[in-house]
Amino acid sequence: MERAVRDVDLKGHGFDGEIGAIYVLQRFQKQRIGRALMKALASDLIGRGFCGVALWVLKENAHARHFYEKCGDEVIGERKDVSGQVVLTEVAYGWRDIKVLQAHI
Repeated sequence: MERAVRDVDLKGHGFDGEIGAIYVLQRFQKQRIGRALMKALASDLIGRGFCGVALWVLKENAHARHFYEKCGDEVIGERKDVSGQVVLTEVAYGWRDIKVLQAHI
């Protein structure tokens, strides 16, 4: 799922697109499905006129973070999501030029 970026700070830094969520079941990981999804998302965003793209991932999700780092991104932000007594820390990854993401994967 992709859309215009919701985070005003990220938008101010040139990230006009946002990838809402990507989930690949563990039994299907390591089959290049995530790469295919990222490539399709990048192509769609480019086709709709977006230039930069960002996404948020839980800081403790080392597997996903490693995947995004292999896709040539950069860490561009961090936030805490507080819900009652639960605090989740998220890290934002971003590609200033979606074409770089598309070419890298």
